Amino acid sequence: MLTFAALLFAWKLGGNRAPGTCAVDTKEDVVTLQCGVEGQGTFATAADSLPADEYRGKRVTIRGELLTERADNGASLWLRVDGEQGVLLLDNGQSDLLTGDSDWTPKSITLPVPSTAKKIVFGLLLRGSGTMHARNVRIETVEATGTTSKEAQNELDAAIAVIKKNALNRDKVDWKGVEQTARELALGAQKPAEVYAAIRYVLASLGDHHSFLMPPAAQKEMQEAKNPAIDVRVDDRIGYMNVPAYAGGEQTAARAHVRHAYDDLALNVKSAKCGWIVDLRDNGGGNMWPMLAALRPFLGDNAVGSFVPAESSSSRWFAKRDVDIAMPQTLRGLTSAKVAVLTSSRTASSGEAVVVAFRGRPNTRFFGEPTMGVSTSNEGYPLPDGASILLTTAVFADRNGKQYGAKIEPDEVASDALAAAKQWLHCD
Repeated sequence: MLTFAALLFAWKLGGNRAPGTCAVDTKEDVVTLQCGVEGQGTFATAADSLPADEYRGKRVTIRGELLTERADNGASLWLRVDGEQGVLLLDNGQSDLLTGDSDWTPKSITLPVPSTAKKIVFGLLLRGSGTMHARNVRIETVEATGTTSKEAQNELDAAIAVIKKNALNRDKVDWKGVEQTARELALGAQKPAEVYAAIRYVLASLGDHHSFLMPPAAQKEMQEAKNPAIDVRVDDRIGYMNVPAYAGGEQTAARAHVRHAYDDLALNVKSAKCGWIVDLRDNGGGNMWPMLAALRPFLGDNAVGSFVPAESSSSRWFAKRDVDIAMPQTLRGLTSAKVAVLTSSRTASSGEAVVVAFRGRPNTRFFGEPTMGVSTSNEGYPLPDGASILLTTAVFADRNGKQYGAKIEPDEVASDALAAAKQWLHCD
C-alpha cells in the first residue's frame, strides 16, 4: 500500500463561492475550510492533485477524520479521476455527508483508476456555510484484483442496459471500449455500491454533463428536503420573485409551495405597476414542475416548452402539468405583464427549463450571465439496490420550437443583472 499524508499536500481553495467568502488553513495535521453565508447552492473545496501514472490499475482512497461546525448543508471528502478530455470518475461524498455540529468522524472515498487516467484530484468539500476540519488526511492505494460478486455484477449490468437503451447520446459512445473499461473498474467489487464508480464512468462517457447516479441515501435526502419559499416583494413599483431550486416530488408539499407563492403574489400584484423580475440566478435545478406552477400567472395555460428526444416525438410542457391548483383571479392579468428574467452560470438543469419556459413570451427580456449549459431533461431509472440513474434523454425546446441543450445566452449580459433589469422596467 502506498500512502501520502496531508502535510505533503498544497491545499488550494476552489468552488463556486464569491472571492473572499471562504478560507482554507493548515495547522500541523489539521486542515480547516471555513465559509460565510452566501446564496443557495454554493460550495467550496480545498483540493490538491497528483499525476495518475503510479495509480493506474489500482484503487485509490482518500481517508481522514472530519469535524464540522454549523455545516448545515453538509461537508465531506471528495475524489476525482481525470482523463485527457476531462472527468472520468467523481465521488463528491454526497451519500455520506456530515451536517451541523459533529465530533471527529472517520470518512473515506475509494475510486478505481483506469488506464486512461491522467490526474487524481482530491480534498475537502463544504456545501453552503460553516466550518469543517480534517485531520490525518491521506491517499492510499491498493491493487484492483479479485472476482466481482454476482450482486455487484447485476448492478453494473442493469445500469449499462438502461444507459445503452435510453441515453440521449447513446449513439455517440464506443460501447465496446466503454464496457470493457467499466468492467475493469468493477473488478473485485463485492457490494453494489462498489460498482458505482464504474457506472459513473459509463455515464461520463455520454458527454452530456448532466446524467448522474443517485445512491439510495441521496434519494432519501432529496425527498426529505425542506424547500425555501419563493421570495415575493415589491420595490419602487417593481415586483420581484426569487425562485430557488426545488427538490422532491411529494405532492402535498409541492401544492403548498405553489399556494404560498400565489398568496404572496396576490398581496403584491397591485403595487407592481412597472413589471416583474424573476430571479433564477441561484436556481440549480431539481423538480421543474412546482417552479413552473408557481410562475403560471406569468406563463399562462398554453404550452411553454417541450422535451425533444433523439427519437420519437416531443412532449410538450404546461406550467400546470404536475401541480394544477386554482389560481386567484387577481393574478390572471400577469400573463401580459412585463417580465425581466435574471440568469447566471449557476442557473442549471430545471432552472434552465424555467428560463426556456419564458423564451418566446411577449414583454420578456433576459439579463445576467449565460446559464450553466445543461438545458436537457433527465429521467429516473431504478437500479437493483435502490439507487437510481438520472439519465439525460432529451433537450429542452421553447414554445416556438427552438431547441437548446447548451448554455442559454441572456439578451443583455450584465455584471449587475438586477440593476439592469430595474432600469429596463422603470416607469414614470
